[in-house]
Amino acid sequence: MGGCESKTCAIDRCEATYKPVLEDAWNDEMFETASFSLSPDQMVAVMVPGDVLLVRGTGGLAQLMHLGTAGGAMGHMMLVTASPQCVSWDSEEARLLDFAWPQGAEVIWKVRTLEICRQKPGLHEADVLLYVEDDTRRIQLLGELGEDYFEISGESVEVWQSPEELRGRLSQELVVEVLDEMRVHGADWSWNTALHAVLQSRAGGAYNDLNRHNRRVRGKERLLQEIQASWIVDPICTSVVISFWQRCLCKSARSSSEAADLVLQWMPQMANGSLPGVLLGDMKGSGWTSYEGVDDRALGLLEICSGHSKGTCAFNVAL
Repeated sequence: MGGCESKTCAIDRCEATYKPVLEDAWNDEMFETASFSLSPDQMVAVMVPGDVLLVRGTGGLAQLMHLGTAGGAMGHMMLVTASPQCVSWDSEEARLLDFAWPQGAEVIWKVRTLEICRQKPGLHEADVLLYVEDDTRRIQLLGELGEDYFEISGESVEVWQSPEELRGRLSQELVVEVLDEMRVHGADWSWNTALHAVLQSRAGGAYNDLNRHNRRVRGKERLLQEIQASWIVDPICTSVVISFWQRCLCKSARSSSEAADLVLQWMPQMANGSLPGVLLGDMKGSGWTSYEGVDDRALGLLEICSGHSKGTCAFNVAL
């Protein structure tokens, strides 16, 4: 998760409850708000594998040193890699999370994510815990749950939903294959890449904008080679989202020419140097939809779940 304002507590899974090491590791008011209740099918309709969780940057010079973290100057992105799992208030897992459970919440949601963040080496995979505030229906990041720690956040997140046409190109096998490839090439978050992205942004992003770059390189084969080379350059947080979708598009294409066309249509940025704001602009232009909270618009995919069991729906809707 890599939050610059987060607090980390050690936990003991042998005990009945998680044991925070620091008594002042969190603010009780952080979790006072009751949670708006969603059914498992409803949350699956809001968030599926390939979608993106965004923690907006706070801006300002004071946050520049927090680049690559949630709450940093330019925001932080996490790739959703599995359908949300419901954690009910009366479950054994909820009892283990009693010290951080939002007051009045009936459920929270555990979501598997993949990210690159400055404080942690390589690709970081973790379960993040989310809940929906009752009054605002905003989606809140409760924290990150590891094997022996719980990192408390309390920040608001946005869900960026991928377009249905993109989702239709995914399969379980494809997602597993791409994630395995990304793990092999996982590298640490890079200051050099971050600074390169800043400079490119100030210069108008001509290098990273693949539609403009395509007109210069003159040839889709060469363009595709440069795209693929950017996947293994030392990354920043946007690299995970870009390389995941570009890899999926290339593998689902029938030819190199089609692969280049799909990338230009859906994810036209180099993976080694695009700031969150630049990438989000391209995503919005390609039909991605962002939600700061859960409302009727965010639940527009709910009818897809009709007639399916919860387990089947969780993956069929996602893929």
